[in-house]
Amino acid sequence: MLTKLKIWFYNQSTWIYNIQYMVISIFILIGVMLVDLNITDIGRHLPKIMFTSVDLAKLILAPLAGALLTITTFTFSTILAVMIKYSSSYSSKTIENFVKQKSTMKVLGIFIGGFVYNICALVLMENVDEGQKVIAGIIGVVYAIISIIYFTIFVQNVIVSMQTPNLISRIYEETKQVIKKEIAERKNAPFIKSTDRDKIVTIYSKSNGHLSTIDYKRLSKILKNIASLCVIDCKIGDYLNKKTRIAHIVLNDGVLVDNLQQSINEAFIVLDNKLYFYDYRHGITKLVEIALRAIAPVVNNPNTAIRSIRKISVLLSYLAQSDHVYTSKFKNDELEILYVENNLTEDLYFTFHQIVHYAKDDVSVMRALLEGLLYIEQSSTEKNRIFVDEYAKEIYTKSLPSHNNKMDVAYLADIYKKFIHRNS
Repeated sequence: MLTKLKIWFYNQSTWIYNIQYMVISIFILIGVMLVDLNITDIGRHLPKIMFTSVDLAKLILAPLAGALLTITTFTFSTILAVMIKYSSSYSSKTIENFVKQKSTMKVLGIFIGGFVYNICALVLMENVDEGQKVIAGIIGVVYAIISIIYFTIFVQNVIVSMQTPNLISRIYEETKQVIKKEIAERKNAPFIKSTDRDKIVTIYSKSNGHLSTIDYKRLSKILKNIASLCVIDCKIGDYLNKKTRIAHIVLNDGVLVDNLQQSINEAFIVLDNKLYFYDYRHGITKLVEIALRAIAPVVNNPNTAIRSIRKISVLLSYLAQSDHVYTSKFKNDELEILYVENNLTEDLYFTFHQIVHYAKDDVSVMRALLEGLLYIEQSSTEKNRIFVDEYAKEIYTKSLPSHNNKMDVAYLADIYKKFIHRNS
């Protein structure tokens, strides 16, 4: 339940923030009207500087309402411009890195809330006696000042977000947290006992889309007292169709279960889009797409590609520190749930094969790839080091035919020799 709530909040966060500030502005309006309409005597405890005449309050609130609406339109146009920039210059996947920033999500809500307050306060001013002192105008001014401060913060964040190194660093930090969390959960591969094949039940997906996450608490409750082992056969981020095998379960003796297929499918959360906070490959894919866009002939910016490759290499170096196949996600005396991890060979190919294909003619990018693999090898376990060395050899031999210049070949051979020396 908490997992689904987190995903729902992430998908609806823009609406939630806008509604939140509209509600806040309404509560502020209610408090102001309680004072201005003399419904409560709180007004006598407030400083006199907060009170203005009704005419001055109307004179303040009317232009503020128009100004806030204008700035809201301008802000929305700015957000659209940045989204277009991200999509055209980096990758459509990187748009969420800007849109999902709190400063971006909140800024529209603050201005919309301010407009709602000012326009409603103007209407309610008709019920206030002309000679009475009110606080609606001053509160509107304070709200406007806060809005401008936040707009300044938003503009600063836009400037920072438009710089490529900052975007790459942000994606790197987000992905690093996901990877470190996953590495911390990895344990020694458990010993799986041989079981009677007749007791195994295969579970197939009932939905089309990307596997976003698995609710292990819900899954353990479903399998309690009816199964001894559950092995997840699909991986986070995989695209599933209605015939994809997602798990197999070893049932206890004498257990006959109806509707098990449907119940277990409810624990597998399948969405159209991937979620970065569950799938580390989603973040790596963003960096790969930035690199691919940078080496495209139209852009021709290999330095950006090299920066992305270096960040990717650091991320993969964390994964190279573990060569376990299974992670035990739930375990007690009666039931164990196992998740099959991506191994380093799969991660290396998934990450670099497109870059190698499109950048094999660029000697500087290929050298950056080999340097990145060398860094990964230095952090690898003995088993993973073999995979890295083999992949480095494959990249080196694949790129050589594209370079006829002796200096280019020597430039690549210089870094590749380090792999040979480390293994000699």
